[in-house]
Amino acid sequence: MAKKKQTKKPSPQRPAPAPAPAPTEQPPNPDFEAAVTPPTPPEAERKDGRGGARPGAGRPPGMTDEKARVKNLPRQPNQTIKQGVEMLFTVWAKRVKVNQIRLSDTEADTLALPLTQLQDYYFPDAIPEIAWVWLSAAGAFVMIVDAKIRLIEAARAAKPQTDTGQGSDVAKT
Repeated sequence: MAKKKQTKKPSPQRPAPAPAPAPTEQPPNPDFEAAVTPPTPPEAERKDGRGGARPGAGRPPGMTDEKARVKNLPRQPNQTIKQGVEMLFTVWAKRVKVNQIRLSDTEADTLALPLTQLQDYYFPDAIPEIAWVWLSAAGAFVMIVDAKIRLIEAARAAKPQTDTGQGSDVAKT
């Protein structure tokens, strides 16, 4: 048996929906506006002096932008600047072979604080935060390596040298 071909009947098309009417601008209705807008109290009716200008608000008399900027300088030294100062004196101490030139922690703080304040005053946003992190990491690395080198030098100085003139330094250890 052969199959019969079935043809589809055309479905009735639905009409397209009518476009929504465009909104029209209406003239303002003052009665409606007055009903939906909350009333604002006059200046005399405000409670506790809230809102508006207050007597004595703002900077004290004589406080200029310059004085305010100086007053808000940091009170603690930047650790990266402190490390840099310590490194300078460490390099100097090595150069002249006088270990007493190295800075103590208090001396490093004393030098680093004004340098931190000068940096914050003259170059407040000149160095991005991530650059400070990199500088700090480099400074920490140099200071730790320097401390380890001093330990090695002290250990070698304490160890008696028995050089027979034969072999290498590696064979002695």
